[in-house]
Amino acid sequence: MARKIKQGSSIYSFLEKEGVLKYGSPGDIERCKKIYWANVRKEWRKAKLKECKSYTVFLAPNEVKRIAQAIKNRKQSITGYIKQAALSNSNNKPVIDKIIIGQLREAVVLHYNTIERLQEDNEISKAVAFRLLEDAKFIESKMLELFRQL
Repeated sequence: MARKIKQGSSIYSFLEKEGVLKYGSPGDIERCKKIYWANVRKEWRKAKLKECKSYTVFLAPNEVKRIAQAIKNRKQSITGYIKQAALSNSNNKPVIDKIIIGQLREAVVLHYNTIERLQEDNEISKAVAFRLLEDAKFIESKMLELFRQL
């Protein structure tokens, strides 16, 4: 069973103007609804094209492979990657792979944990361990600060 159309809605106005609400069959109403929604989509596309620009890019097979390889571990579409790369290039900022950032941060944390373990095992003095740990914290915070600037 179809939902009842609200009287104040634009589709109701369209159907009323077409005269199908008073004189049309349910099939006529459905046909007019399809026409209405096709027009709505058409107008939305027109407005979107006026607001935004669209470009078609043709890529050679080897270029498609290179781009696909670049986004292999990302959860990103090829078009999204191309857009991000173009915007990054226009701002003179490189495209940053968030997975690599995570791996770099993990490496710093592993280094930090190694220093703590060496200190706990008395392989290095507390003073040296403290200084190395402070340096590791500084390096991590500096890396994160630099990544935020990208």
